[in-house]
Amino acid sequence: MKHPNQDLDTTLTIDDLLKMAHNHGFPQVSRRLVTDWIEIGLLCRPEFQKTTRHGSGKRTFPLVQGHLFIAALRARRDLPQPLRYRRSVSLRIVIYLWLLGLVTIPTEQARRALRTFCQQQFQLPQGSLQDNAAMLVRLVTHPDAPRAQIRKATLVLENALATKQVRWDIVESALTEVCSPWPARPGQRIERGLLLDGEPAGIPEFVDGLRAIHQAAVALAAEQITAEQLDEARSRYLQRFGPRAIAKSVGVMLSGRPATADMGGPEIERFHLILSDLVNRAAS
Repeated sequence: MKHPNQDLDTTLTIDDLLKMAHNHGFPQVSRRLVTDWIEIGLLCRPEFQKTTRHGSGKRTFPLVQGHLFIAALRARRDLPQPLRYRRSVSLRIVIYLWLLGLVTIPTEQARRALRTFCQQQFQLPQGSLQDNAAMLVRLVTHPDAPRAQIRKATLVLENALATKQVRWDIVESALTEVCSPWPARPGQRIERGLLLDGEPAGIPEFVDGLRAIHQAAVALAAEQITAEQLDEARSRYLQRFGPRAIAKSVGVMLSGRPATADMGGPEIERFHLILSDLVNRAAS
């Protein structure tokens, strides 16, 4: 009789991964794809295991990596969007599962996935940048804001999202104009309040959040964040948001909805905020 925890100890060689893929309808999968996906963080690095007393052995993956492999192959095959979008879906799944601890994923794998994911954010096509900027501007725009101001704020934010060196004072000024679009004397603008995560705030706090998320993305893309820093930030994230985020993830899984490129978006952004704060405190 099979023990309930037996699968937890099951390991897979690269040949097992390929056979698993073939059995799930992916006969063209190659060893090169496996090694490429290890490098970008979609799979962990296999660990060496001895198989005899004399030391011969082979490198193996935990069984959960086989499930991640099949999920990524299905996303690549089934989603109608471009390859960049499909890869983003798979990377988000890895990051999301690691962040919430839903399955065991090595932090080094999550570090590579975060690096690849953040690098992609600075290489988005123009249309995606425009959509992302417009979405952020809509979050703070007052109904009375003139279209010209909205276009200006969207262009400013679009340029900010595409670069690693950002003039955040210009971003704050443009967003303030659409958030509080009333005539004012110099230095006497009446500013409208916002709610951020249920807390009262203003445009300065909104921009501070954007800056922190951006700084974390820049550092992750450049591999300037250590595995130890990631583990510490993840621990702090789970202390603050873990139960709510895990309950939400269970609801998503039970709903049967397919994964999308925005899966775990708010959770990953909150993690970036905590990571940025941790790194800044360490540097000060």
